[in-house]
Amino acid sequence: MHGWRVSSSLRAATLSQTRIPRRPYSLSAAADDASASSSSSAAPSTGDSFFDTKMAELNDAISKQRSSAVWLHYANLIDTRSGGGVPLDVHRAVLRACAPPPAALRAWSARRQAAEPGASARPTSHYESRFRAVLRNIRAAGAVPQLDDYHVVLAQFAAVGNDVGALAVYRELLSHRLDPSSRTYGLVLQAVAHGLTLPEPPENRAGRLQRAREIQSTLLAEMQTRGQRLRTVNFDLMLRVLKEVEDIPAFARLLRWGYGIDLDNPDHLAPEYQQPTPEELADKTRLAPHRFSTALLNTTVDLLGRAGDISRMIAAFEVLTRPLPAQAPQFYSSTFDEEDDFGPDDPRSRSPPSPRVPCARANTTTYTLLVRHAAHAKKTHLVRHYAQEAITVDVAYMHLLKSRLGRGHVPSEFRAPRVSATRDLLYAALGLANKNKDTALARWVQAAMARAIRSKKRTLAWFEDFREKVTEERWQAREARVAKEKEEQKIRRGEKEATMRAKAAGGNEQASTSTAPSPSHARSANSKFNPDKRLDLDVQIELLGRDIEELRAAHEDVSKALARIRTRVLERGGRRVWAGQDVFVRDAGKRTVVSKEKWASTVKFPKGATGVRVKIPRSSSGGTKVQAQSTSASTLSNSSSQESTSSRRASRTHEEASLSTPLVTPAL
Repeated sequence: MHGWRVSSSLRAATLSQTRIPRRPYSLSAAADDASASSSSSAAPSTGDSFFDTKMAELNDAISKQRSSAVWLHYANLIDTRSGGGVPLDVHRAVLRACAPPPAALRAWSARRQAAEPGASARPTSHYESRFRAVLRNIRAAGAVPQLDDYHVVLAQFAAVGNDVGALAVYRELLSHRLDPSSRTYGLVLQAVAHGLTLPEPPENRAGRLQRAREIQSTLLAEMQTRGQRLRTVNFDLMLRVLKEVEDIPAFARLLRWGYGIDLDNPDHLAPEYQQPTPEELADKTRLAPHRFSTALLNTTVDLLGRAGDISRMIAAFEVLTRPLPAQAPQFYSSTFDEEDDFGPDDPRSRSPPSPRVPCARANTTTYTLLVRHAAHAKKTHLVRHYAQEAITVDVAYMHLLKSRLGRGHVPSEFRAPRVSATRDLLYAALGLANKNKDTALARWVQAAMARAIRSKKRTLAWFEDFREKVTEERWQAREARVAKEKEEQKIRRGEKEATMRAKAAGGNEQASTSTAPSPSHARSANSKFNPDKRLDLDVQIELLGRDIEELRAAHEDVSKALARIRTRVLERGGRRVWAGQDVFVRDAGKRTVVSKEKWASTVKFPKGATGVRVKIPRSSSGGTKVQAQSTSASTLSNSSSQESTSSRRASRTHEEASLSTPLVTPAL
């Protein structure tokens, strides 16, 4: 096996290296680059025309970003002088250009996994040999690979979820006495988190989960030991790993430490952030509560929903998306003795308001997760509530956009919609209706889809007309000016918020002013001041068209599912009637015995059908084929009571075909 290898224990500090023989490379992949002449980035002349030509070809391939051509010319250049005379900058440039960019490699890996489920979990093994060869040549030149050089390799492993290779590279850079940075830890955690989302055989899943848990705990301990300040992105990645391994206690501890959120008491900031001790203030790894993002909100909701803790999931969602006002606690008394019976309140005697709990805005994924987990727990009222809330938020924001845009505002003044009534949202509710044979919920889903389709059609037509108006009146200059003003306003407000958070964490004004945030850090100081995606008419029109097409197809599926549910309910009632058992009669308000004739006339089956599966006796000719049909009430009384498994299956198929039309629910 090519590439980095670690020993069986993840805590091994050494790297067992494997010598990799050079592989043949295809000339056809770089024929167009090999015939090119030298570019403007060629290295200075060394007096050797052949060497200068090879160097020029390599520089030209690097400028064109052709990884195969880069490696071909680099191998030829190394063979020219056995690696001698090649500048160090060339080695480092080749290290960054001898493989596709991480984004392209991740997309290619995803396509390969989708096309070949049994494909190798290490698609970067071919490029690992290149990285090792370049790093070996850097050491042979008398230099030491820098931390940025190892980051190039870690980024490749993070793109494909190669956690074993990422850990091995991390151990190697430690062995060369390099101090890892926050980016180093982030890339290793990204490799672990992405690897947990990849498909793999079930027998390998337990090992990957155990490995991920050990890597996460090891990196967290080393960051604390080295006094490394924990960035928000690293916190998010750790929480993603803990969600996949379903370690709720560790997830809650990390959420409380990094964000000040206590899942057992989510409406108050954790005590260590309200009144920090001197030891906590001296902790270099500690910072004011990190920005609580929408992605982390979805991670929290998903973890609690997977664990089946619906009450904590709902509490976390409600509090973390709509926190109590900062002055709200003073209006409540913990005991009756604390009531104000001694005259007017003195404002000077009031305690300063406690810091607010970090919050985030919900999006479509948040509501989809809520509905899905509530449906899995068979909480019908929660399913309808959050599905309806998502639809209401979508319609209300679209109405606001149309109202403001119609009064002269430009699209760049508004952020893109975050919540939309999509097919997946309502499909989760349909799953519960289909499972419980709940016709009321199925009808509600059908009506909700119809309303969403009509609303999105009207919105789509309005946006298309408005786009033509914007193009005709040339509002592009005004949009650019408004966008610039909004961005400057966000930066100013973000700086103010970051300063306030630094004061709350440091305990004194001097510490906060000495660490004044830069504009780039101020943007991410709080979720309220994060730059959101602005409204793009072309993108919004495309999304509306896609949602309409998906909802149309889903509406047809819901109609078919509702017909099946109605049929199953009537069949169940029909079996009780034919067995002489009682059924609930809505008009009477109690369970009563109903005659077969009244049942057949009330449920309004098609003529000659009752919806009751029965066995048809064998024919006198001795045939073995049993045919099933829906018979009238008079035929049912003379049918046999014995039925084989094959006849029941055939009857089910025939009956579903004959009763595909919507049926009326019986009202006896």
